[in-house]
Amino acid sequence: MLKELQSITDDIKDNLKDGSLNYQWLVRHLVFKNMLDTVSDQTIQQLIKIAEGSKEEIDKYISTLDYNQKPDLVKYLILTAICSFYQISKKKINCQDRSLNAIMELCFEPNLLFDIDYFEPKLNVLSNFFNVLIKSGRTNVNCYDCGTVARGILYQLIKEYRGNFYLTEEEINHIYEEYLYRETGSPSKGLQSLMASLRTPKDKVAVYLIGLKFGNDKFGHVFVIEQRPFIDPTQASTPAKNQPSVTRIYQSALNSYLLVDYLLYMDYFNDLNLGINLDTF
Repeated sequence: MLKELQSITDDIKDNLKDGSLNYQWLVRHLVFKNMLDTVSDQTIQQLIKIAEGSKEEIDKYISTLDYNQKPDLVKYLILTAICSFYQISKKKINCQDRSLNAIMELCFEPNLLFDIDYFEPKLNVLSNFFNVLIKSGRTNVNCYDCGTVARGILYQLIKEYRGNFYLTEEEINHIYEEYLYRETGSPSKGLQSLMASLRTPKDKVAVYLIGLKFGNDKFGHVFVIEQRPFIDPTQASTPAKNQPSVTRIYQSALNSYLLVDYLLYMDYFNDLNLGINLDTF
């Protein structure tokens, strides 16, 4: 078991080097499925307290651990798995970003750190609601699944900025036709249409649900893009004039990581106007 756990640390290093978060699900799956019962509640509480500290405090603690000793290695892996949740819990208190506050209501349940199969009823309702709109029979896999999370984020953002989930009949038809465009239309034209819309300056929030299909087996990825006016940092609710729109990606991935892992990785909490570069995208 020690060698198996040490191999996970190699995966973590490789993932971090590549800018990938895939190790998060792997750590939570192997450690919490097999090792949680071997760790005392006191140790868990100690690790939670460390996870709530500064990055410097976390790094200092990690530097004292000996990866050749199984107890220390397990502590490192547990800390790795819970850090993003407790770091974001601190940031959530003073967060002035309406979008982040809205979507952090999804997959923000500590049970997910100890049980990768934990079922979140609210997310299931939201994603099933979207499936009805587009007449999809797609299975909802929950918080570690891109499509399920993306559907939930879409509706959380609509509710935040409209105050409800109401969609007009025209909007519903538009979603149905556009989302299934990949089945009947030209992929290149679909991409051109998307990029033209993303390059158009926005005076209010716009939300896109993007579906990518690879090959005839329908393997793919689903994620959300939000585009909104540039915000004056001194007045968080006031759009700034003569500034480019802010474009953000919100996502999760099947058997890889949680939404909270991605939000922390993207560092959205430290800059209201931090987004992606469309040319690079």
